[in-house]
This record gives sequence, structure tokens and C-alpha cells, in this order.
Amino acid sequence: MNNLLYINKNGATIPVYDINNESRQIGYLNDREAFVMYDSNGSNRLYIYFLDGSGNFVRGVIKEEGMTNYNLKFYTEYPVKKEYIEGNQYLLFKMRKSMPVYYADANRWGTVAANCYVATDRNICGATHPDWAYIKYVQSSSGEWVRVGYEADGYGFVDTGIKTNSLYTGMALYGTW
Repeated sequence: MNNLLYINKNGATIPVYDINNESRQIGYLNDREAFVMYDSNGSNRLYIYFLDGSGNFVRGVIKEEGMTNYNLKFYTEYPVKKEYIEGNQYLLFKMRKSMPVYYADANRWGTVAANCYVATDRNICGATHPDWAYIKYVQSSSGEWVRVGYEADGYGFVDTGIKTNSLYTGMALYGTW
């Protein structure tokens, strides 16, 4: 299963529990807070990475109880805008601050500047870096689109900033959620 970036659109907080002791609450997700789902057991548990109250990016579990009322959405449902680049439509997300960009093999590609966009066509986060989001293009400071990645694969990842701020008001990568 791929790591997927989600947004809590529930309108309220969602409790998060310890993956080794599901009776122990270890934190919660605020409304409009981002998190990464890394697994589910079919239907009654979502295993996630989230930023806990101590500022640590940790694993936790969202329990089945009430899950049908949890309005959890892919971040890609909330782009800042959509745009055609080289004939294909992409979802654009703006960067609040300059963040590193990586090739698919996790080597450093460069940096996306603050107030520039990144373009994606899918919701995938890095397998070994769940805080990185899949992208195809980075907008340069002059407004031009630059393809990310090696010629053979044509994609890379941007550090979303979720490890330091997962709230809609502060996460480096943001959309309209």
C-alpha cells in the first residue's frame, strides 16, 4: 500500500491511539489537519503518521468507531488550482516556504521557492519518507514550470513540511482545505 496524504475534514478533532495499545490515546487530529495513512486492516483501522502534541511525527491508529462520520479526504481533492502543463492537467499546491525537492531515489534535486507552486497528478507520499509528496513539476521563481526527476521516470518528491507543522495554517505545502 502506498502512503497517502489525507486531511481531516470532519469539522472536529479525531482521537488517535497507540498502535501497540489501542486503549491508550496518544493524540488527536485537529479539523483540517494533515496526516499520512500508511496502512489499513481492511475496514476498521487506519494506521497513520501524524504530528503529536509534543511535535513528533509518529505512528498511530484511528479506530473504526464512528469512522463513517469521519470526513477524511485526500489532499488532492483540495488544490489551490488546476492547470495544464505540456498538455496534461495537474493539481497545483502552493508552498508557504522554500522546501527541498528530491528525485525518486531520494537524492536531492533542488528547492522549490516560497510562494511558488508544485504540480502533481496523484496522491502518493514517499515509501521511506512519508512526509514527502509526489510531484511532477516545480514552478520556478520566474513562473516557468520545471520538470522534476530523472528523464527515465519524470517525477520526484517535495518535502511537505508536515513533520514540523501539519495544520492548514502552517504546513509548508498547502491547498484549499
